[in-house]
Amino acid sequence: MGIKKKTLLVLCGILLVTGLLISWLWYTNTRKTVDIHLELTADSIMQDAFDTFDYLLKDTEYMLTLITLNKENIVNPLTAISKVSLNEYGQC
Repeated sequence: MGIKKKTLLVLCGILLVTGLLISWLWYTNTRKTVDIHLELTADSIMQDAFDTFDYLLKDTEYMLTLITLNKENIVNPLTAISKVSLNEYGQC
């Protein structure tokens, strides 16, 4: 083999090893970044879902309190409905 072929072979080997090393480093760094981003996104989504559910529970509790304490407009009319009128409409 001539010196040109040996030099070309060595340069191709160096380029191949360097390319493989850079590709491996890029892959591992990208994989770590994706894992971190995925974990942060999942945490954020779970926190948003929890906050929304908590808001709905508090709002429901507030509405139930208003309904149960409103004797004039809700409790008294409901107690005034007799079982007979419910039977007439097939609701009981």
